[in-house]
Amino acid sequence: MKAFTRMALLMLALVVAGGCASTEVTKRDSMIGKGKIPPPERIYVYPFAATPADIPSWSVAAGRYAEPSQLPKPEDMEVGRKIGDLVAKALVTEITEPAYAHQRPCYFRAIIFL
Repeated sequence: MKAFTRMALLMLALVVAGGCASTEVTKRDSMIGKGKIPPPERIYVYPFAATPADIPSWSVAAGRYAEPSQLPKPEDMEVGRKIGDLVAKALVTEITEPAYAHQRPCYFRAIIFL
């Protein structure tokens, strides 16, 4: 019983000492939203996938999408690929057009992989 009492008193002393310890708080200014992040030197634009099979194996998206229960017609897949190419080219044009480059003080080198 003496050991229990000593242990309880020791724990009480530790709690009281910990509660009376001084705490120093310093003010820190957040830099979020204050500093400008430099724009990237290069933006990679890859073609959009028309089917899950079109997603490269190295891509993070590979394996996340199941094959459709009914495969699209080859003509539909070809149209989907052409639309993906057009969207990628339009994105590159939008990124590199002078109006966008004028908003940011640097020039982008967009690379499209088709």
